[in-house]
Amino acid sequence: MPVTISMYVIMFLYAVSNTFIGPLVTVFMEQYEISLSANGLIFFCQGLGGIAFLIIGVIFGDRLMKSTWIILTFGTYGVLIILLSSISAYYQLLIIFFLVGGITRLLDAMLNANIAQIYREKRAFFLNILHACFGAGALIGPVLSSVFVSENIRMSNMFFGLGSLCALAFAAFIYINKRTSVISAEAESKTIAAVVKLIKNPNMVIMSISASLYVGYALGISAWFPTYMLQVMRTSVLFSGLIVSVFWAGIITGRVAHSFLSLRYNKRRLLIFGNLIGGTAYVSAALLNVPIAYVFGLFVSAFFTSAGIPLMMAMAGELFPRQTGSASSVIMLGGAIGLMLVPWIIGIVAESVSYWVAILILGLLSYAASILAALLKTGKKTGARL
Repeated sequence: MPVTISMYVIMFLYAVSNTFIGPLVTVFMEQYEISLSANGLIFFCQGLGGIAFLIIGVIFGDRLMKSTWIILTFGTYGVLIILLSSISAYYQLLIIFFLVGGITRLLDAMLNANIAQIYREKRAFFLNILHACFGAGALIGPVLSSVFVSENIRMSNMFFGLGSLCALAFAAFIYINKRTSVISAEAESKTIAAVVKLIKNPNMVIMSISASLYVGYALGISAWFPTYMLQVMRTSVLFSGLIVSVFWAGIITGRVAHSFLSLRYNKRRLLIFGNLIGGTAYVSAALLNVPIAYVFGLFVSAFFTSAGIPLMMAMAGELFPRQTGSASSVIMLGGAIGLMLVPWIIGIVAESVSYWVAILILGLLSYAASILAALLKTGKKTGARL
């Protein structure tokens, strides 16, 4: 359907910009004369903004139509990306990334909520396709950024071009949303008591913590692997961006595969065993610590851990079918915390201990996610089969 496709395009462009930053780490360091840990503050501010805005989503996510939320957030996002092309000071960069982090996390939550509420019978299938579109954008982002850096294209021109593409997608979504006969997920006014009950649900707590691990893991790789490949592995700039794209290629294929696997297999088991296999593949590559091992290790790890967020979004939709906005926001709130803390911590560990130890820590997050998945409760008490 046209509306669904337009949401997939929005998710794609959001992902391009989300992973566009990794290869620009060295550019930021040179332009603003900052250290690795100070550069990590960019991601810290993104996560902090996500937390602030997602609190709004948790409380008010089901009080407006999801399509309205998408218009408000994506429109603002395009403006912020264009503003990134004209800033000159480091503190301005931090402010913009605080706002970008908040707007995009809320946008992400509402895209998931809208899909989950429209496709009630096949939530996991359509949510995995949505997140595969994110993976496709994340695949292209670092390669595109690396090419621009290699060609010495000005950073301001990069962000202006990206913002212009977002503006086109924004206009297309508004046009299609008005013309289509398909109605987006309706607004449902929920009391604070209902929101509190959702937040206190044990499965929601576990899934929110798990989301912090998934997002922290993915963003940690996107943010720090290009620099690790350049400074430690001594690879080319192009290869440093390419290896992150290999990771996102694994995510794309994994999410497409899981969209079909979720129609046949228990979501909880997919999470448990996927994280075990993915974590083992990553840690094995880190122990070998050679570029080609990381290529294979990251692809396999990404494939098996890729469906974490969409599967949990589908579970949340089963638990709270009439509060998809708040439920999605709770999960993304956990993701925002992971975005804020994990890349920042990785930068600190890389600077104070060693870069390799920091890279190894990222792989251990998958084992933690597997343990958390095993703690999810299923059956009559939860009101849903997870």
